[in-house]
Amino acid sequence: MSHKILVVDDEKDILVTFQDLLEMEGYKVICAHNARTALALFHELKPDIIITDMMMPGMNGMDLIQVIRKGDDHPHIPIILMSAMASILHYEKKGWDIFIKKPSDIDTILDSVRLLLGKSKSK
Repeated sequence: MSHKILVVDDEKDILVTFQDLLEMEGYKVICAHNARTALALFHELKPDIIITDMMMPGMNGMDLIQVIRKGDDHPHIPIILMSAMASILHYEKKGWDIFIKKPSDIDTILDSVRLLLGKSKSK
């Protein structure tokens, strides 16, 4: 059974890129174009890991993380927060497991996913 990854970003090109990349690695990918949709998919499909952008209209990535962490439905799910804002590193860590600055290289993203899923690189 392949791991399910929920990817959340308001930029369609990023969602498509992540979906292609992660599916080539054998993961099942669920995409959401905003945090509210992601929250509904999270409760319905129970992904194994979440990759979310920080800056999105309406509910942002930090809001999404806080709602998930406070809930009873898999509050310890691994979460990767991505943002072009390097200044986020100056804030106290608030519920994400790994922060990746955008843009980032493919290996950093895949290594972070593998690390959080407890898998070593198999190639």
